[in-house]
Amino acid sequence: RFPYLCYKNGGGAFLIPYCIMLVVGGIPLFYMELALGQFNRKGAITCWGRLCPLFKGIGYAVVIIAFYVDFYYNVIIAWALRFFFASFNSMLPWTTCDNAWNTPYCRPFENTKNGTISNVTQYSTPLHMTDDMEDDEKFTSAASEYFNRAILELHRSEGLHDLGAIKWDIALCLLAVYIICYFSLWKGISTSG
Repeated sequence: RFPYLCYKNGGGAFLIPYCIMLVVGGIPLFYMELALGQFNRKGAITCWGRLCPLFKGIGYAVVIIAFYVDFYYNVIIAWALRFFFASFNSMLPWTTCDNAWNTPYCRPFENTKNGTISNVTQYSTPLHMTDDMEDDEKFTSAASEYFNRAILELHRSEGLHDLGAIKWDIALCLLAVYIICYFSLWKGISTSG
């Protein structure tokens, strides 16, 4: 997500204000929250409520934000887990274009073309060399088609209003991610060392 945000907000120029705000605001607030939690030995809601009863809402907001971010990132981890299971095949499914989900515009990485167009003079007669390569803008990579058409099945959706059917392989991967998270946090911080 961070590289995407950098790209959308100005590339490398985005890093300067980001680093300034990280040093001025992000890191001090992070350490303040850690210090409050360590000092009170309680969770976010109780911790802010002890500091000032009016600030109890900050604790609730922190918990709700963590809850929503948890949904978002666990889905991404479920996709990674799905790719992990798919990588046990002898031929990786995202490297070829001869699968059922591929379109005619699919091009494997090996078929990527690179050409040079030049203007030369031969025997005092100008010779213009033109390229008759196909328009590469409409082509997609095999990996992109695997993710969008085999994993997410976006081609079957008509838009955001069409949720489609449950993808059981992704749902089971998401359940596995939640089970892993549960057992990682089961006994608290003592289980992680």
